[in-house]
Amino acid sequence: MPTSAAETNPSLSVILVAGSKRERTGLALASLLRQSRIESMEIILVDLWGERLPPVPQSDHPRIRVLPVLQADSYGAAMTEGIRRARAPVVAFLEEHALACRGWAAAIIQAHEGPWDGVGCLVLPALRRNAVSQAMSLINDIAWSWERQRGEAEQIRGHNAAYKRQALLAFGDQMAEMLEFEAELHARLREQGGRLFIETGAKIVHCNDSSWRSMLRAYFAWNRSYAAACKARKLWSVRTMVAKVVGWPLSPPVRWVRTARTIFQTSEIQPAAVIRLAPSIFAAHLASSLGQLVGLIAGPGQSHQQFLLHELTADRGRPDWDWEAI
Repeated sequence: MPTSAAETNPSLSVILVAGSKRERTGLALASLLRQSRIESMEIILVDLWGERLPPVPQSDHPRIRVLPVLQADSYGAAMTEGIRRARAPVVAFLEEHALACRGWAAAIIQAHEGPWDGVGCLVLPALRRNAVSQAMSLINDIAWSWERQRGEAEQIRGHNAAYKRQALLAFGDQMAEMLEFEAELHARLREQGGRLFIETGAKIVHCNDSSWRSMLRAYFAWNRSYAAACKARKLWSVRTMVAKVVGWPLSPPVRWVRTARTIFQTSEIQPAAVIRLAPSIFAAHLASSLGQLVGLIAGPGQSHQQFLLHELTADRGRPDWDWEAI
């Protein structure tokens, strides 16, 4: 019989935030429970829907600690609840619409024996035949694709990274917002002398949105929230904000060109595939630019909560290839 997570001192605490998609969350949990280092892990299930829905499948496993959270104002706040309850020196995050490949936990634990404050993974798209999902994968994850080399980095994949727990706790009350916008977290860590690393032995499969409506809602909400935070915390200069407001109609095509250039420089994707995905990529950048425009002019509104709700309730489909063989 497996030893209870409560009776051990784990090497790795994995935090997974759960919403209404119980079956999907169960698949994410199953991918963690099959890890070769499961006896060195504790899985903290931050369950935001626990009082409204049945338990997540397999959440009664002895390596899992269920943390009912009645209220979280943002995804970063939900992640923070897990960090505060974690017992391991290293905390890793896995989204409930992501799946950990074999060897993921072992690679994370081994990498964190080095001098790294944060360790990132490679990200593989779950839906390879859906244009929207493919476009989002190219926009969000091209920097962490199969072709990425193992080594030190300036940024790692947000919401699915692993950090030294003390490095996060040092941010105190700012921790939730840092985790909401992890690019800022990475910059702050490096300013303080921290180092980030990409571990190619740690792979996850990520389920992106599968419809235009869902994709546009996600990019708009996150970018509105991000732009409002940058304005409030004075991370952007007045000149930058004016340029974003006045020149926002130019932003989508400029972003599209930059995305295309990055794709051609860092991957083996054929030009015909990029052209086929061009409408979805452009639409995503349009939603992002509009979100930043509204965030700068009108503030965040309910965008934090909207993004959290989207992350945990959006339909994303199931992997259309045999990811379990990896």
